[in-house]
Amino acid sequence: MSIKSTLVSLTFALCSSTALIATNSHAEPVEVPVTANLGLGFGELHSHIDLTASEQRIFSFQPEISGAVTSETLTKLKDKLPPNVPKWLTKAGVSYSPYVLPTIYFTPSNEDGEGVYGLSIGPSLGLNIGGEYLTIGGGVGIMATYLYMDSDLFEENHYITLGANANWNIKLKPIKYFHLEVGQKYIQHIERELSNNEYIGRFREDYVMLHFRFPFTTEVDL
Repeated sequence: MSIKSTLVSLTFALCSSTALIATNSHAEPVEVPVTANLGLGFGELHSHIDLTASEQRIFSFQPEISGAVTSETLTKLKDKLPPNVPKWLTKAGVSYSPYVLPTIYFTPSNEDGEGVYGLSIGPSLGLNIGGEYLTIGGGVGIMATYLYMDSDLFEENHYITLGANANWNIKLKPIKYFHLEVGQKYIQHIERELSNNEYIGRFREDYVMLHFRFPFTTEVDL
């Protein structure tokens, strides 16, 4: 199944999971407007313990390829939805990211020679609600993370684990196909004991992201 078909299916699966959409035995092909999204994000990763003796700041670069079903699309398809669907849903936008591109973590060069480098990768699903120029939303996802901690604090420098994340965001939309997003992501990994007997699992990422959007249509049986 293609990403665009998966996105539309996930949108309606989200509705049906709340018992909003009934099974339609007379499905027919419908032209559905979908938006492809390219995002470029930059942020700072925070840990609840020090990862370097010199307390180096850890930055992130987050490229994103995702698809989005906009509120305009849901409004167009309102005849396919049962009458008990809340009105706010048609004002929402649903996005799906397979995260084929990883988030990359790094520290700037420094005289101490310490640094933290790594990446995380995993799928996510998001929902935004709002008006034409401003939306507020959030998302959830799962991820795998690897960090190499070149630090005097640890004898074992490698950290790899699985986890989940949740985020909130505000999107400014000065132009229809150009969005600016600011937000925070909260990450909870399966905790692991490090070589200095401390446990690590929780992170917070503050970020800003630019979104470039490209509209197209796809045919889906609804």
